[in-house]
Amino acid sequence: MSGLRTPLPGHARYRGAAELASAAAPRPLPPLGSDDRINLPAATWRSLDCGLRAVAVQDPHAATAEVQLQQPYTPGTPRESALAELLADAVLRGADHELRSARTAEWFITTAHADPAGLADLLREFTLPFTPWAVPADRMALARTRLARRAPMQAANPATTAREALWTNRFGPLGCFAGLPGPDVITALTLAELEAARQHMLRLPGAHLVVVADLPPEHVLDLAEAAFAGIGARPSAAPAPAVVPPPAPRDHQVVHRPRALQSHFLMSFPSVPWDDDRYPALALANAVFAGYFSSRLVGRIRERLGLSCHVASFFDQTLGTPSVLLEGACATAATDTVLSELRAGWTGMANRPPEPSEIEDARRFSLGMLAALRASPAALAQFFSTLCCWGIPLGWAEDYARRLRTVTPAEVTAAARAFLGPGPTSRVVVGDATALSFEGTPK
Repeated sequence: MSGLRTPLPGHARYRGAAELASAAAPRPLPPLGSDDRINLPAATWRSLDCGLRAVAVQDPHAATAEVQLQQPYTPGTPRESALAELLADAVLRGADHELRSARTAEWFITTAHADPAGLADLLREFTLPFTPWAVPADRMALARTRLARRAPMQAANPATTAREALWTNRFGPLGCFAGLPGPDVITALTLAELEAARQHMLRLPGAHLVVVADLPPEHVLDLAEAAFAGIGARPSAAPAPAVVPPPAPRDHQVVHRPRALQSHFLMSFPSVPWDDDRYPALALANAVFAGYFSSRLVGRIRERLGLSCHVASFFDQTLGTPSVLLEGACATAATDTVLSELRAGWTGMANRPPEPSEIEDARRFSLGMLAALRASPAALAQFFSTLCCWGIPLGWAEDYARRLRTVTPAEVTAAARAFLGPGPTSRVVVGDATALSFEGTPK
């Protein structure tokens, strides 16, 4: 009949069971490439007259120029936190380029990218918040409306709640961890208050500008110096609040969320700075613990028990205090089981030290993650910005990779027992406390 196609032979339409079984048979993996050097591009830096530290990284694989500016600022009250959020949205947004701004408890972070030929224009746009230009009233109103709508959702976010509670347990009731005020407070903020906040909060002394581009570093630094040449060095912003331990720190806290379908947990373990001799061993111990997709906890909870649970551990340095954070989320019904597995996981790091094969897998993963930074100019910019903010030398990566390769199983075992085995110093679980049977005090 016209229009009908001749059916294909059976063997061309699909593969039989024998063929599928043959295809699924184990095959030898190709040899891994050499990791003798990570080969991250070198960073060149210059201190500018305005107090800004400019860092240029030449990456021949970068198709765009990636720029990141991090300014130090720690709000002291929820109202200041709201003004800081408005600054990030209304002032640090950009006009001709898309400047993406965010805020943490300690930093204003502004990122953008452009064609390398337009880097000079982009850098000049980064200087606009430090010049006497008036914030348009409609931009302020729009940012205020967005923030007033976002504040209740942010307060309801269990991850945000867990972080605020953990930081308060660790550092005391500091204003930078208090979250945002209510929508009524936000909608009452005025343009005059925003302008006063800009004068008070935005400071270049102590700030870092990182540029990753396929351009000569000295040329990039010259462009940065020219862009910020007319910006005077304002007095430094108010110092970070003194870290005072809470009068009665709680090592275990439950934040009650009635009828919550999921539980969110966050735990803090002690750590050492990145430049400490024990850091590479602790990094490998943490990777074995819960630091990547083949870690002990991930394998136990998700693959052996079959629970749908996110769990990950990573390094943090809030208010200059290094720590290892263990974070995750799971269904309310599985929370008791998961928390029991977590306890078994960290005690197991002391009682059942990492096997040589586990250490080697973690070593290759850690080195591979360093090498993978070359794949993204944005990742490179973030990496060097983190080094700047945490006070780590810009050439740290190659030395760290060398130390990773030479860490012994005995050093990893010692780090696991000293920092992970004793358990977390502070724990927070956000969930329905009535459905949980473990010990904890609802808030």
